Amino acid sequence: HNVTSYNMPYVLGRDSVLALKSSNLEIPYFVIIHGGKETSLGVRDIARDDHYSYRSGRIVYGAYAVDPRWGWRDHNEIVVFDIRTEERKRITTRTRYFSPDLSNDGKRIVAVEAGPGGHSAIHVLDAATGERLRILENPDSLFFTYPRFTKDDEGIITAGRRPDGTMALLQF
Repeated sequence: HNVTSYNMPYVLGRDSVLALKSSNLEIPYFVIIHGGKETSLGVRDIARDDHYSYRSGRIVYGAYAVDPRWGWRDHNEIVVFDIRTEERKRITTRTRYFSPDLSNDGKRIVAVEAGPGGHSAIHVLDAATGERLRILENPDSLFFTYPRFTKDDEGIITAGRRPDGTMALLQF
């Protein structure tokens, strides 16, 4: 009666897979499945969704946070988890970033910033410090989801929803 899911798998090698393991009896945690055996990497912070990105030994994901003073005010901050050193680092605080993706060279992160009024924008951040490097314009008031760097790290591809509900794939 226990349903277990392995979400967002990333192939690490010929017989190794990284996944987010979750069930109705356990807190979600990252695992590497190698040769049929699982190795736990650690529990994921509380999050709004199961999305994460993996490149070069690092996992990046959005973690839920509540304002310590005003309980009705919440945030979604970016966490970088180095699987080699098992070090976690929150590179943003008091932000509303969702669906982060790590560049192939590991130097930048692209994420959706969702404002409280439904406005969204694509932000490119420094992967080490969380400093905002670039904001991609959104003159058509699209709602962006799941941005990804292209293979050469020169472009970004994302899905965008128009106010009328139609969707499109966009490349910046």
